[in-house]
Amino acid sequence: MSMPPSGTFDYVLTVPERIGDNGFECRAAVRKAIVRTGDRLFDSRLVGTTPLVRVADAGLTPDASPQRPAVMRSRITLTAASRQQATVSEASFHVDTALVSSMRPGDELHLARTNCGGLGLSVLRGGELVVAVGAVTAVPLGPKVRATIPGDLIEDATAVFQRRDPGFRFRECPVEVSVSSSRSILYGPRRNIEDYRVFLVHGFLAGVPGTNECGAIYHTGACPDAAAAASAMLMDGHALSMCTWEQ
Repeated sequence: MSMPPSGTFDYVLTVPERIGDNGFECRAAVRKAIVRTGDRLFDSRLVGTTPLVRVADAGLTPDASPQRPAVMRSRITLTAASRQQATVSEASFHVDTALVSSMRPGDELHLARTNCGGLGLSVLRGGELVVAVGAVTAVPLGPKVRATIPGDLIEDATAVFQRRDPGFRFRECPVEVSVSSSRSILYGPRRNIEDYRVFLVHGFLAGVPGTNECGAIYHTGACPDAAAAASAMLMDGHALSMCTWEQ
């Protein structure tokens, strides 16, 4: 069973003109208007509709491992403006500091949490994708770039294997990435597609409700390779920390 909308978010903000050495802060808003139902589970979002977003240095990754790279990190903290339509008071996660350094004033920053709990982040500049990390199918990628889970192909392929094993299911589903007229379907970790590079930690993992894909799509030269890959890895799994409201 997937989580209700009150556990998710889909925010957009504009990177401010003043970016300090330690990051920046500004107000975000929900990307799409919420249709009120009168049910808090559907009308609320994890940190409300207009959270304050703070981006600040967070130091070197503690307890680094092959799944958690040792990099200098930035913490992205979302703080609810009030209890109204907010499930928790604060939520935060980490990305590579070099990814934050690639942002410019006026960039459009998208932040999302899906109903499977996956985290996604994308940066658009003049409408074009600079970088997307985490659950890349959950955030805007601009007009040229598209990322999906190719459900029709997976269904067709599953049917072929089920001719011999009726119980066959794919444990991991690949990610289809297209840039303009070029298209790739990825299981493997890296691929170049026109002016973009793709790094995949894993595809969509089957389960209830399942685990979103995790990877990075970034414009060559606009975001460092290592920063995009490390940020995707830092956002994988149970990467979101939350603070509940004080009683």
